[in-house]
Amino acid sequence: MTIVIFVRHGESKANAERILSEDIDSYPLTERGAKQADSIGMELSKIKGIYAIYSSPIRRARQTAEAISRHVGTKEKDIKLDDRLLEMGLGNLNGMKKPDEFGWKYEPEKYGLENFDSIKRRMKSFIDGLPNELVIVVTHREPISAVIALMFDMDHKSAGASGPEPGRIAILDLEKNKIMALNTSMVSDELASKLSR
Repeated sequence: MTIVIFVRHGESKANAERILSEDIDSYPLTERGAKQADSIGMELSKIKGIYAIYSSPIRRARQTAEAISRHVGTKEKDIKLDDRLLEMGLGNLNGMKKPDEFGWKYEPEKYGLENFDSIKRRMKSFIDGLPNELVIVVTHREPISAVIALMFDMDHKSAGASGPEPGRIAILDLEKNKIMALNTSMVSDELASKLSR
């Protein structure tokens, strides 16, 4: 049974400064983001039998995955970087301040953004290739929203901001199309017991 613990990276300098970035090595975690990553790692250490950690190659996600790996023992020792977990393609907005207008991400043509169907396709390819195990996946809001949209047959606007805030998790049972946790930074003992293998 494939259960995925999706983690949105901790707060980065880009988040703190309201800058949109898909750059691989820019914008590390802030001090707050590093604490969030460490705290999530401690919470996830309650869950036993995690197979592997996968991560977006973007620095803020890699740093979060590394912090989690210091707390969580996995069967596969190396963090697996995967380009399908990248931030949404930000087109003309990459490196710019987040627009003030509501709904900017729902207008991909206007800003040259990667459209949501493209994100859904790459995330479907990623989850279809996962082992039948319990895994941690560190990525960004839109890829997590895309998986939730795939599970429940939603479009971008319907999925909205279903992806978690920085430093928070969404736990999804992909076989049963079931959300086990959403936008939380804590793992209850009851949930840890259900998930442990």
